[in-house]
Amino acid sequence: MAVGGDDFTFIMDINDNILAAGCNSEGQLGSVEFVRSCNFQVVKSSLQGLKQIALGADHGLGLTYEGTLKCWGCASMKLFPEAESKVVCEFENSHSQSVQENLTEEDCLDYTVPGLENIAQISCSSQSCSALDEERHVWNWKPHKNPKRIEGLENICAISAGEGYLHALDVYGSVWMYGNSPGSYLKNSICLKKLDTSIRFVSVQSRGDHSIGLDDLGQVWCWGSNSEWQLGTRQSPTSREIPIKVDLPVEITQVACGYYFSLALDIHGHVWFWGMMMNSSDKWNYSLPSLVEGLESIKRISCGYNHCLAVDENLRLWTWGYSESGALGRVSSSRGLWEAPQPVPGLYVNLCSADISRVKSAGRG
Repeated sequence: MAVGGDDFTFIMDINDNILAAGCNSEGQLGSVEFVRSCNFQVVKSSLQGLKQIALGADHGLGLTYEGTLKCWGCASMKLFPEAESKVVCEFENSHSQSVQENLTEEDCLDYTVPGLENIAQISCSSQSCSALDEERHVWNWKPHKNPKRIEGLENICAISAGEGYLHALDVYGSVWMYGNSPGSYLKNSICLKKLDTSIRFVSVQSRGDHSIGLDDLGQVWCWGSNSEWQLGTRQSPTSREIPIKVDLPVEITQVACGYYFSLALDIHGHVWFWGMMMNSSDKWNYSLPSLVEGLESIKRISCGYNHCLAVDENLRLWTWGYSESGALGRVSSSRGLWEAPQPVPGLYVNLCSADISRVKSAGRG
C-alpha cells in the first residue's frame, strides 16, 4: 500500500507496519510532535492494522479488517465531535523537521466513524469522505456532517472522489457521477447521472477536476478539466463531460491521477505521465503521454496532489514530484522538487490487494 494526500504520504511496509511522511500541520500524520516529517516514520497505536487508507487535503480515512472506519487529522474533530476517541501515539522515531507550536493532542485524535460497518472500500477528496459497503451501497459525508447514503446508486463495486463529485463504478462496467461534473463551472448543481458512453470500464480514478478510466481492453480514457493537459489531448474544448481516449501505444494495467496530471502503468512495467506538475520545470509539463525515464518493472502506481509514487517488482518505493513538507520521504535540496524518480532507501512496500479497486467480473445486463 502506498497512498498520497495533498502534501503527505502513507505506506504499508513488508512487515505490515504503517508509516507516514510529509505535512502534519493539521495532525494528518497522527502526531502532536511535528509540523512535518521528511522521513517515513512508523505510526503507532490505533492507526496500525488498517486494511486500506484514503487521504484528503489534511485528513485521513482508514478501513479496518473488521469493516469499520477511522478518521484522523483536521477533519476528525470537525466530523464527529461526539464520537468516542483515542489519542494516536507519537512516531516510534523522534526525527522531525520542526515542532508545531499550535498542534494539540486533541488535533491528533482518531475517531471511529459512527453508523457505518461492513465497509469494503473508501475514498477521499480534499474535504470529504466516501465509503462503499459490502451491499454495494455508497456513503458520502463532509465536515460537520454524518455519513449519508447516496440514493440511486446500486450494484457499485468501486468509488473515487474528486473535488465536489464522486464517481462510482458498477458491476457492469458503467460509471455513475454524483455531485458536480468534473471541470464544470456549475458548482452548485448536485446531480446523479450515468456517464453517457458505452465504454466498459474496469477502473476509475479521480482527483481535482478530472478523472481517468481504464477499460476492459487496456485502453485509457479521460474526462473533466483539461486546463493543464491532464486529459492527455490538445483537442478542445478545455473541459469534457464525455470521456476521450488517450493515445497510448501499449496496453495499460493501472491508472492514477494527481491534481493536474495523470499516470498510467503499462503491461511492461513502464509508467506514462501527462499534464502538469506544479512548481516543476518543463520536464513535468506534457500535453501528451510521455514515458517516465528511470522506472522499470513497476507493479503499482499512486499519486498525491503534486507528487507520484511507484512500487517496483522488488517492492522498492520510488517517489518524485514536488513536496515542501517531505511527502516524498526524503529532504530535497531544490525547494521541495525531485525531478527524477528515486527509490526511498531501505523502504519496501507491501502490495496488498486492497490497493486497487476494480471490476473483477462484469457482464452487460
